Amino acid sequence: MKEKKQKLVIFEEDELLISVWRDFFSENYNLSFLDFNSNAENIEKYINKKTIFICNQAVKDNVIHTLKENKIFYLIDTDRNLKHKNLLTNQTKYFEKPIYLKKLNTEIVNLTSSQYFKRSEQIKIKNHFLYPFEKKLSSIPYKEYVSLTDKEVSILIKLNEFNIIGKNDLLIDVWGYNSGTKTSTVETHIHRLRKKLCKFSNSKLEILTNKNGYSIK
Repeated sequence: MKEKKQKLVIFEEDELLISVWRDFFSENYNLSFLDFNSNAENIEKYINKKTIFICNQAVKDNVIHTLKENKIFYLIDTDRNLKHKNLLTNQTKYFEKPIYLKKLNTEIVNLTSSQYFKRSEQIKIKNHFLYPFEKKLSSIPYKEYVSLTDKEVSILIKLNEFNIIGKNDLLIDVWGYNSGTKTSTVETHIHRLRKKLCKFSNSKLEILTNKNGYSIK
């Protein structure tokens, strides 16, 4: 069963811009829109560690203070004073205009992968441990390990969550691309990941291909 969509809360009042956001993001994200005058109490129901907020200079300071402990994407308007900059944390991403939605989407996907994991967190995958924060996969009995990229970490997490996951699902979940995009990107990354997994001399971890997608053995 597919997991719930990533929550995305966007501060926007312009109907035309809201429609653009919907057209680009609604397929892959659970969207909510708030106006610039929202107070802290209005946004409390949206706050959890896996909600991403997109805001700009028009959002009030007290809202920014409330969002401070969350993962925030902050869109910079280069025509205005950066009045909120000192209120934000190193988890904030800054974007100057013009905003390219495809690039923004890539950053959102990156933010929701290994950065959400605590430094000490580990995930058991067969006879291996995955350390998402450190981007490392280790064999349990023999203490071998390989280094991974952010995308490879995300792929392994998805393979571990589902018995079989399709190429289009990986495109959506790992890259944030819409379904229908060519799957050669997935195939290339799976090929590279398989080569890394072959480095384990005594404890093998295999990615299998079948007509419905990929599975891990």
